[in-house]
Amino acid sequence: MEVLSSAVSKLKTQRSREKKRVYWREKSLKNKITRIVRNETDALQWLIYHESAHYERQQEETGTQSTRDMIVRYVKHLTQITTAMSSFYVSVGVQRLLYFYSTSEAQRAYEWLTEHYANDAVYRTIKGTLMKELENRFGNSIQICKIHRGEQRFDGLDDQQRWTVLVERCLKLFTPWSTLGKCFSSATSGLSSGVTLAARYYPNVSEDALEIRRCHAFIDPVCYEELARKTGLDSPSQRLALPRFLNVNMKGPDDSGELNEERVNLTDDRVRRIMDRTAKDALIRQQALPKFLRILADGKECARLDVAGVESIQREIREGVKLLEILTEYNGKDVLLATHWIEYTRWEGVAPAQAVVDLGKERELLIQIELVAETEETPRRISLRLKCRSVSRLADFWEVLKLPSVAWYRLPGYGLAVAALIVLGWVGGAVRQRMMIKDMGKELAAERTARASAEERIRSVGHSITYQLTADEFSQRGEHGRQEATIAIPSYPSVVTLALPVGNSLTYRAVLRPFLENREVLSESLLTPKQSNETLAVQFTLPSVFVEDGQLYAIDLYVLSPSGEQSRLHSFTFRVIKE
Repeated sequence: MEVLSSAVSKLKTQRSREKKRVYWREKSLKNKITRIVRNETDALQWLIYHESAHYERQQEETGTQSTRDMIVRYVKHLTQITTAMSSFYVSVGVQRLLYFYSTSEAQRAYEWLTEHYANDAVYRTIKGTLMKELENRFGNSIQICKIHRGEQRFDGLDDQQRWTVLVERCLKLFTPWSTLGKCFSSATSGLSSGVTLAARYYPNVSEDALEIRRCHAFIDPVCYEELARKTGLDSPSQRLALPRFLNVNMKGPDDSGELNEERVNLTDDRVRRIMDRTAKDALIRQQALPKFLRILADGKECARLDVAGVESIQREIREGVKLLEILTEYNGKDVLLATHWIEYTRWEGVAPAQAVVDLGKERELLIQIELVAETEETPRRISLRLKCRSVSRLADFWEVLKLPSVAWYRLPGYGLAVAALIVLGWVGGAVRQRMMIKDMGKELAAERTARASAEERIRSVGHSITYQLTADEFSQRGEHGRQEATIAIPSYPSVVTLALPVGNSLTYRAVLRPFLENREVLSESLLTPKQSNETLAVQFTLPSVFVEDGQLYAIDLYVLSPSGEQSRLHSFTFRVIKE
């Protein structure tokens, strides 16, 4: 439950970056994908892997883990570090490190499935990168040896066949959740029919969705068995290449090839506790005014910054790190302010990026990420540059004045005139901005009045129906993925009340928008929760005239801090059916 709560909490701080990436990709002329934009389902799955590693290491320090435990963790970590990058990394990780296929064999399967081509050197580079990441995770528990022609591999277990069932079960569980029920090895479609996952066969499918499907094809044991057959490779069950793990408990009762699944039921009470924690964390993030920051790279501290400082610091971190966490202290406890996902290109490694984190009090954290070139002595690394800076226009102006390159003393009269013009420009811009905000406020007030009038007219004609929705991350999943809610609305004018469960008696804001669009249709602010079917929920009033039949909509629920700042808490997706 702690792993799941932490994963959900981190998920809430990340989602806007994915949407921004889609926007800029669409603005690009080439519109070419370099890294996957994952949906919330797959991002949450990855975060659960990430959060569980801390507890795995704690157990490994006590020496109570069995060989079975380590195999499960090896397969999980290999899936974690490769799906965070691209299907190419997945293909190399699965075919070259989980199984024992040669570079040319792995190349044959990947090229046949995707129609993407890379030379042998790229495959060897990626394999070396993944081996270093696995060695970093498992330390002295695994050993590297050299085989024919000097190739480096992990020293393998003696009885590989014993663990075949366990590995296949793990791969089934670690297949991307968004692809569940979409296996491509059926007799009527996908790999069995000879159709590959090349983009030219799927003109109406996004490249992101295709990349996730390609990951599925290499991870899912049934799909990969079919892929191996199509490309003339030996069955993966004959090529298993698990490493031999040292420092394990050989007397462990569960040291067998079977996977004993111990499930924890996600009861309503546990869901409510997770929601309470998420809402509380969101509120604390709004209240915290950081003085110092701690930066964690995949759970390990790599830097500390003084928020009031202006100096830039630079750190080098290993390639393969995926998650940066920005923490501060509030009432003696660590508070997660933000997360940043380090993205990777399909073949060339880390993607250069820049991001900004709002720290409040007109301060922000600038994050810059670049690739450090590989040398003979050192492998490829990631350059991480961090700087806390002011976002105040006037403060920035004085910083400019203090620069030595600004030689005001040489032309005092002209320098003073230029400075005055700059200040006037800043002041004029601020005044114009306030006037625009005031005009926008008037327009919004008029729109609210019109909506209230329309709602009142509808109330006098129709009647009210109440539905209780479930947040997207807590909705039940069936064989074909998450089952979307359906709201039946009378075709004549009416009002529907949507109950949105929350965990605390705070103040909320709800925004209705078309699914996958940022266009606001309707919003309500200053909502306070009430009891609904023994559940604490806010009531969102939806006049039927604002929605269309058969369309998919989402309600974003925000928690409001005492200062008026908002933080997104949940999303509720539903389809409208007018009867």
